[in-house]
Amino acid sequence: MRSPTIADSKHKPMLAAFASVHLGISLLWAGEEILALYIVIRFLSVPPGLAGGLFLASALANALCDGVIGRGIVRFAWLRRAMPWLSMLAILVASASFAGLPLVAPNSLLAAGALLLLFRLAYSLADVPHNGLTRRISAHGADLMAARVRAIGSATATLAISGIVALIQFGADNDPHRAALLLGGVALAALVLMLPLPLLLRGDALYVEPSQAEHCVFRAPGVLRFSAATLLGLAGIAATGKALLHIDVVDGAVGPLALLIATVARLGAVWLWAPLARRSGNRTALGWAYAVSGATALLLPWAQTMGDAVTLLLAWFGLGTGGVAFLSWAVLTETIQQDRQQGAARFTAAFSVFTMATKIALGLSGAMVGSWLSFSKASIHADPQAFLMLGILVLVACCTAGVMIGRQPSSHRPTDARLMPHLCQIRDT
Repeated sequence: MRSPTIADSKHKPMLAAFASVHLGISLLWAGEEILALYIVIRFLSVPPGLAGGLFLASALANALCDGVIGRGIVRFAWLRRAMPWLSMLAILVASASFAGLPLVAPNSLLAAGALLLLFRLAYSLADVPHNGLTRRISAHGADLMAARVRAIGSATATLAISGIVALIQFGADNDPHRAALLLGGVALAALVLMLPLPLLLRGDALYVEPSQAEHCVFRAPGVLRFSAATLLGLAGIAATGKALLHIDVVDGAVGPLALLIATVARLGAVWLWAPLARRSGNRTALGWAYAVSGATALLLPWAQTMGDAVTLLLAWFGLGTGGVAFLSWAVLTETIQQDRQQGAARFTAAFSVFTMATKIALGLSGAMVGSWLSFSKASIHADPQAFLMLGILVLVACCTAGVMIGRQPSSHRPTDARLMPHLCQIRDT
């Protein structure tokens, strides 16, 4: 008799609900990460350097909140019991604050900062327990399958946001109401998609698990090492993605579509990197994905001289970043299991350590791009040649992260061949 997998009929409703929630959360996250800095600079007329500092501050608060919530879930039974209802409140607040950012009055730094902070704190309250649900998928199926569900959802969300970016950039005027209408549509869709979250949390072992305060997840060495490497590499990748909105990659209509082209390629990365991970192992494949992403950043300054070939460069960036997004979750789940953080509460808290690192990285990326724009004396239409110094930093950061992850010891062999049929079954759910 074959062992049960997440693709079994009794598990498909749970998988579909998780996929819906993850897509909704990813819509808000991709929207905030891709558009927040751009909106603050373009519509709120905040100087780029100051906008980057504001973005970094909100991201650091977000990361701190992830850690506090993760630790609180381990220590306090009342918080675990309240999490389903708190998550519902959180998705309402996060959706509203996301949609309202373009409507902040120009040069209102305090109001913009408050709205960014409100979004980040509410988002953490929904995101941390949502991440913990990955344990149930991994328990019934496989690490790579859980990673694939997340990667497809994240890439789909980024694709949708890239379309919104193109619509905003094609608009010549600085009308904030048009931007707010577009973001409001995204927020409403995300809210509807996230509605199953409280029910999923009520059905998770987290809801009834006894306190495990004696186990300190923050001393899990594998999770901490992997999180440190991710912080370094992701900061570089995210800085490149944000810079694409501010530089004239190529003259004509392709410019506003740069991020959209990269995102379409990112969807295909899920199928490219899975067989590579099967042959060489998840960690080695992830290291190469970081290297591919870093190499793209170094070539961006010459984008305007490439003609139509710039489309291939953008697709190359999408393939690399898609591999990072896909494989990071698989490696993280392996690492958590390797560190024996396997209870529902401890698994959720271990995820919060990793998400703390990613949010610090994304905050640093905003500060990097803001500082670069300020140094280049540009805001929206920067010269790609000016990206060279930042591109070198991105390459070094990505390659260092890839080496750190590839050299990290693992108790797992390269992906088991029996996992691959489960990866294909995801298409039918």
